[in-house]
Amino acid sequence: MKSAVRSLRVVSVGMVALGIAGCGASLSGPGTGVGGGRGASTGAGGERGTGSSTGTGDTAGTGSSTGAGDAAGTGASTGVGGAAGTGASTGAGGQGGAGSLPPSGGTTGAGAIGGAGGVLPSGQIVEFPAWISEAAPYNITTGPDGNLWMTDRSITNYLSFITPNGLGGFLGMSSDSELPTGLVAGPDGNLWLADATSAPAITRISTGGNATTYDIANATPMYITVGADGALWFTDPSRNVIGRITTAGNISAYPIPTVGSGPLGIAAGPDGAIWFTETSANQIGRLTSAGTFTELPIPTSASAPQLIAAGRDGALWFTERDANQIGRVTTAGVLSELSVPTLGSKPVGIAAGPDGALWFTETAGRAIGRVGSDEKITEYPLPATDVQPLGITAGPDGDIWFTEEVGGGVVGGRIARLTP
Repeated sequence: MKSAVRSLRVVSVGMVALGIAGCGASLSGPGTGVGGGRGASTGAGGERGTGSSTGTGDTAGTGSSTGAGDAAGTGASTGVGGAAGTGASTGAGGQGGAGSLPPSGGTTGAGAIGGAGGVLPSGQIVEFPAWISEAAPYNITTGPDGNLWMTDRSITNYLSFITPNGLGGFLGMSSDSELPTGLVAGPDGNLWLADATSAPAITRISTGGNATTYDIANATPMYITVGADGALWFTDPSRNVIGRITTAGNISAYPIPTVGSGPLGIAAGPDGAIWFTETSANQIGRLTSAGTFTELPIPTSASAPQLIAAGRDGALWFTERDANQIGRVTTAGVLSELSVPTLGSKPVGIAAGPDGALWFTETAGRAIGRVGSDEKITEYPLPATDVQPLGITAGPDGDIWFTEEVGGGVVGGRIARLTP
C-alpha cells in the first residue's frame, strides 16, 4: 500500500548560538536508591482486556491512548534565556543544509564551560534555552549528521536541532503537518517523523530540509523506530495497529490482537522483532517480521507503560508512569520491575546510554534516572525547578541529552545534557 505523497517546502532555515540557561555542579550529589527487587516473572500468557485508559494525555484524537509526558504544569514560568546571537538565515533549497550553516561572529555556545570536547564532572547537567521563546522541545534523537534533533509540541511545522557544542538551529516547513511526536534517524540518512495530529502522516526529511510526507488516513502515528529489516515501524493507537513504512514509502499495518490496546512506545529488539508498549491494555507487545504477535501482561496492574528501549544486556526496558517503576522484559518473555526511589516521579522517556546503563526522565520528579548493571537506580535532580524532562537520548558526544518543558509546554522549554 502506498499512501498519498506530498513534497514539502522548507521556508526557513536558521541557526543561533544558545546561551547557558543553568549549570548544576554536583546538584547536591546524585541521590542514590536501590530499585525494588525483581518481581515474579511471567510468560507470554493470553490476551487481556483493555481496561481503562491510562494514556498520558497530551495528544488529541488518539482514542484511549495518548502521548507521553502528562505531569501537571510546573507552576509559573520563569522564562528561558535569550539566544546569545542569531545566525545567518538562508532561504529554502540546497544551500548547504541547516546543519552546515555557520554561526555569526564565531560564537562557541556552550564551549566556554565544556561544550564539544570539553570535560564535565560526572553527573553534571547543563541546560540550554530554546532558540525561540515559545518553543517546547519534545522528543529527541541523534541525527545522521551528528546533531541532536527535536520535535516540538508548541510550534507547528517546526523541527529543531542543537549541535553538541551548543549551537541551535531549526527548519520551518510549509505543509499541512502540525506537531509531530516521534522522531528517529533512518537507515537512509534521513530523519523520519510520526505526526498524529489533524494531518496524520509519516514524514521523511533530510537534515538539509528536503522533505516528503506520506499521508495515512484515520491514523495517529505516535512513536517510530528502525527495524532489523531496514524499514520504519510506528505505533498507531487510533487504528490499534503497528505500522510499517519502507524507505521507498510503501506502508502496511498489523492489527494488534487486544482491542483498544493503546500502543505507544516502540523499539527494535536484539531478536529482530519489534517491541512496543500497550498503554491501555497494560501489556508489552512483540511483533515478528512474519507478523506474529505476542502480548505479555505487566505484573503491576494499571502501570501505564510509556516508552521502551533496547538495553545492552539484551533485554527491553520500559517506563511505567503510573506505577512509578522501570520494567524489564527479556526476549524470552520474562518480565520484572524496579521501583524508582522518588515517589510519584512519573517516568516517561528512556534510552540506553554509552555506559551500558538505562537512562530515563522523571516528568514529575524533575530528575534524570539511571539504572545500572547492578539494577540500582541513581537520580540526578535538575538544576531548574520549573521544568519537567520528557524525551531522552544518547548523544554522539557520549553525554545524555534530554528535553525539558516549562509551564506544561505552553511557554517554552529547554534542552539539556548530562555527563554520565
